[in-house]
Amino acid sequence: MNPFLGCAPSASVLEEKALFRTQLRAILRASAPGNVKMMYPMISGLDELSGANALLEECKAELRAAKVPFDENMEVGIWWKFRPP
Repeated sequence: MNPFLGCAPSASVLEEKALFRTQLRAILRASAPGNVKMMYPMISGLDELSGANALLEECKAELRAAKVPFDENMEVGIWWKFRPP
């Protein structure tokens, strides 16, 4: 553990859901013409990944309801932060 790293970005954005939702919606809107890929930073476990994906799906549903275009097939990946036992 490195004390200088502080809170991992993915963990901090899951605590600040309003900010994360704003960022996700902006990325989704930017993906409308295509050629946009998104990567979650420093995911440290399945709970963080599940939480981030759940927010992403909520944002997609909101944009669909508002008829805002975005790339439904945008690739999403993770940067895995390995924590040794």
